[in-house]
Amino acid sequence: MATWRDVSMIAAGLPEAEEHSAYGMPAWGVRGKHFCWERPLTGRDRRDLGEARARELDGPTLGVRVADQEEKTALLGEAGETPFFTIPHFEGWPGLLVRLELIDVARLREVVTDAWFVVAPVKLAHEHDLELVISGVRPGLPTAIGTAATRALEAAGYRDLQDLVDLPEKSLTALHGVGPKAARILLDAVQRRT
Repeated sequence: MATWRDVSMIAAGLPEAEEHSAYGMPAWGVRGKHFCWERPLTGRDRRDLGEARARELDGPTLGVRVADQEEKTALLGEAGETPFFTIPHFEGWPGLLVRLELIDVARLREVVTDAWFVVAPVKLAHEHDLELVISGVRPGLPTAIGTAATRALEAAGYRDLQDLVDLPEKSLTALHGVGPKAARILLDAVQRRT
């Protein structure tokens, strides 16, 4: 079970995240855009959900941004007792609600971090993603290299920085889709990781 203290520590630990108040409740944002916030059910939510369902959902509730409707649907469709739910007010909008009493801290960290990535400026998000990949916190290739380079590397069987450790620079840049900028980012990341 996660707590508001966990939310605050995770959110505040993200690059340029700021805690402030929105509608009298704690909220966290990056460069003026909210990525998560305290979101208790309102009277309107209770009417829309029905009192029995609203009672089921009572408790500490966090609102989070998601990338799109597809991600929202996937999270809402998770098997078992899921911490995620939505309300009619959020229909068609890329956000959902999280019951803190049903989510562990590791999963909360993932959800809040993903929400941060949704609203963070692209350059800041790429820089943070690169640090996560280099440190091994996030597997895979850094998003800063771009989609074409990622596809080229994955098609050649390179799915992680570790796969690139012994790859000569010439072989890296010979892959169609991996330009000089992507190669520099990858070589620097491999060097920093080892």
